[in-house]
Amino acid sequence: GTVSPPTTSTTIAIPSAPQPSADQAANALVSDWASGNRAGALTVATAPAVATLFAIPYPNGLAIDRGCSTAFPPATCTFGPPGGANPNLSIYSLTLANAPDGNWYVSAVQVEG
Repeated sequence: GTVSPPTTSTTIAIPSAPQPSADQAANALVSDWASGNRAGALTVATAPAVATLFAIPYPNGLAIDRGCSTAFPPATCTFGPPGGANPNLSIYSLTLANAPDGNWYVSAVQVEG
């Protein structure tokens, strides 16, 4: 006979204070990042998303809200430098999800550049 390895699954806890819109959740996370408030960030984003973002120093003035797209899953919100800035600066792409109550939280962060 054959023996299969045990299956494991990882469950990520939903943050305690999801927001009414994707934009509000994303902006709350970035605001907490800007002020160094990791505890606040954990109320609107998963621990892995917070860890990814907080591993990078906040780029003062270079993480401008570029908007959210929620029409098709996954919902994303993007932050980055203002127009005319160095094109090699980082772009921060936040993936958002709905909590069971319909509110939004940041489930993942990807840094490009």
